[in-house]
Amino acid sequence: MITIVFIYFLFSENKESVYSVGSQNHLVPIKSRKTFFKKKSQISNLSLIILFVLVGALSITVVILAVLYACKNMMEVCDSEDCIRIAASLKESMNESVDPCDDFYQDKELEKRLQTIRSRLQKLDELDEAVLSENEEAEFTYMVDVIKHIINNGTDNKCTSDDELVIEDEELIEFFKRVYNISNLLYDMARANQNQSISIDSLSDSDYMLVDDLQKLTDDHVIDSNLSFTPTSIWRPFIESIFEGIDKLDLDNKDKVLIGNLEYLKDVAVLLACLEEEVLESYIWWTVEDIVAPYAFEKLRDIWNKYVSKITDMKVIDISQSLFCGAIVNKLMGMAVSWLFVDPTFHENKVNKVQEMLEDIREAFGSLVAKTDWMDQSTKTATIEKSKKMEDSIGFPTWLFNKEKLAEYYKGIDLSETRYLTNLVQFVQVQLIKTWASLHNENIFNKSL
Repeated sequence: MITIVFIYFLFSENKESVYSVGSQNHLVPIKSRKTFFKKKSQISNLSLIILFVLVGALSITVVILAVLYACKNMMEVCDSEDCIRIAASLKESMNESVDPCDDFYQDKELEKRLQTIRSRLQKLDELDEAVLSENEEAEFTYMVDVIKHIINNGTDNKCTSDDELVIEDEELIEFFKRVYNISNLLYDMARANQNQSISIDSLSDSDYMLVDDLQKLTDDHVIDSNLSFTPTSIWRPFIESIFEGIDKLDLDNKDKVLIGNLEYLKDVAVLLACLEEEVLESYIWWTVEDIVAPYAFEKLRDIWNKYVSKITDMKVIDISQSLFCGAIVNKLMGMAVSWLFVDPTFHENKVNKVQEMLEDIREAFGSLVAKTDWMDQSTKTATIEKSKKMEDSIGFPTWLFNKEKLAEYYKGIDLSETRYLTNLVQFVQVQLIKTWASLHNENIFNKSL
């Protein structure tokens, strides 16, 4: 009886006990079929959202990479002189024995060169346009200064009214622009074709043609370029004017011209057809002034030196005119200058010793060729025969001290003590005349053995 009362007391007095019948704090949830699949469905929806986000990010990345790749392929390949030189330097410095996939930077010198190249390439794009613009401005300023100084004959138009001066300046500026543009155009045309050369061994009959056939080709090109252009006769009058009074040509049947670059001649024909004669005359006049300016009077030399200093970023100092004049005289009148200095007794006392020395050299050369093992017999024979055919020029011409023959040598030249340009033109004319007159001469030393 006592025991039963005690148990009842415990249940009745401790209603907050964990063992209370009405408490739900410690109930254990049961995983029924419904609750299991409900939770699983929630996890699957979250994974699907994450998957969609990843696919979207991947798609955006692919689009961006495709755009970048397309832009990279659209970039122009650098083929300037600087880029080609840098590429050649890189190629020469590469160690071809190293596998690029294993150790591309094994050569420390190569790595250093690559860093330098990257730096230069970055600067090229930045400097090219700026330098080109500065050079063009300097060239145009040089042209304006030279032409204005020549037109004004070294004086200023102090007495001219402001209105007349403005009109004159406007006309001159237009003239300068025309001459500058045609100068750049012809320069670019010549520069574009300067590296195209022909080897004598590669010449064939197709490289030669009559001037009338050449004229027809260039005329057709002019008409195809623009129907409004009227072709002009160029090549026959040009060649005939060069050889006038020098040599008789048969341009109809015999004498042909060597066509080194037909496309260049076609471009020249188009240019001559579209330009006015006044513009061409002005260009020729400016070309002469440009050539003469560095050697003319002091003011033009100063203009030239400033121009060169600007485009080269180096200070140019005017050379001594006496030294320059002496060098020109020695170059153009070498025989007359040597007449003052050579030893008249050279041919009597020393020429035989020099001749003997040359013969010894020739004999030693032939002996070396005969002992060479990298030449075949026919090549050795041809080399020795050509060595024997070489002419010797020892000392000075025997007629040097004959005043009549010396005067005949400089026939056609009438020097002036005050007209420098006239003297130069005379020398150029005499040299060209000798060159044109020798075109029909047969070169006996150019025959095959």
